[in-house]
Amino acid sequence: LLLFFGSLGTVTYVAELLITKGYAFATKGAGSVAVYKFLTPVFSMIFDASVFGEMPNVFEVVGGLIVLASSAAMVHVQASKGAHAKTAPDGENDNVVVMCDGGASNDRSASDESDNAD
Repeated sequence: LLLFFGSLGTVTYVAELLITKGYAFATKGAGSVAVYKFLTPVFSMIFDASVFGEMPNVFEVVGGLIVLASSAAMVHVQASKGAHAKTAPDGENDNVVVMCDGGASNDRSASDESDNAD
């Protein structure tokens, strides 16, 4: 039993470490990667049913459906926002992304600005 819980803790630690590395590698669209983190309870129910034979109750199924629906909606909204983004014209500022709603975000860091000041 102690070996089981020790193994479970190790696997959980490695999983969280890999998720964190995934966020680090996803420099663009880290929000879309984060959506998959919300699916953890759904995968947990599937794992419990397949490995331990524990069937989810009606509340767990409804909760899982809510998580799936909201995650799908978030992915859809993020994908539609990404389709409406355009870059600034050449020669102005290559690091500025202009959104269709008129907002802009500057991708330059403070160190880049201090280098350009010289």
